[in-house]
Amino acid sequence: MTPGDRDAIIAAMQDGVYLDPDGRLESWWRNPVVWPLVLEWLGRLLQFNVVQFPDRGDPVEARDVFTRHFTSERPHWFWRECQAVLWRRLLNEVGVTRLIGYVRSDRPDWIERLQGLYGGREVGRTVTGSAARMEYDPKIALAACTGWPRRRSAHGDGVREITLDEALPMIEAAWGERPRKAEALRIAEDWWSLDSATILEVSGHLRILRERFPEEARLAVLTPMPRVLPEIKSAVQGWAHAAGYRRITGIVPVAPERATHILERDQPKARIVRQFSTPDGDVLEVSEDL
Repeated sequence: MTPGDRDAIIAAMQDGVYLDPDGRLESWWRNPVVWPLVLEWLGRLLQFNVVQFPDRGDPVEARDVFTRHFTSERPHWFWRECQAVLWRRLLNEVGVTRLIGYVRSDRPDWIERLQGLYGGREVGRTVTGSAARMEYDPKIALAACTGWPRRRSAHGDGVREITLDEALPMIEAAWGERPRKAEALRIAEDWWSLDSATILEVSGHLRILRERFPEEARLAVLTPMPRVLPEIKSAVQGWAHAAGYRRITGIVPVAPERATHILERDQPKARIVRQFSTPDGDVLEVSEDL
């Protein structure tokens, strides 16, 4: 764990639950019955979670006492597959047959997601009712880890699938010295390497799509786009449908008050899913059926 990781983890613990985040992190790190686990990629912190072994009874029980994702960008299946390493270690190195964790009770969507991803069962609530107690069988959870999805490939009129090595210089040239270039390069590298995404070239424009759910793709724009061009949109959607997707979602970085006008003009069949805030301002998630 680097000093930067430590600072990020302590900042994530500043939510009022821990009176002394620095001291708690230090105690986790020095406790022989605790596994503080850091997931990194290219030196960037992606996830930190803490597993504690309170006793050695039968069945052997462990507790997931803290979990934090440091990017909300990854699809759900990504975190499921990353957890496969933990499930194997719990089974093979310790013999754990039950893992207990807690999740906010006011987020039924989180509870449902944990049930679907890992076969978790809600077995109770805390005294205050603010958290649901979840129980996991590592064997069942590991069986749910089916592996990274394949990189999608299909035939599409006017569409060419390209590699990351081909895309990077095209992104560099398209953006020049504009600030957005760094973000486009990051998305291309992260999605290609972590999410098995496919990069498409259409008339010199680049789009990237990754699997969010088996029939749903997330799309991002890698080269400048003043507005949605119908021929590019049609070509990308045709490829996506041939690749097995039935819905495309994306993020629209525009002020909400302008969103309706822009969507009616460029994407009349799209619908707004949600609005949320980023360090660069409010954005919208939009979805369109194919």
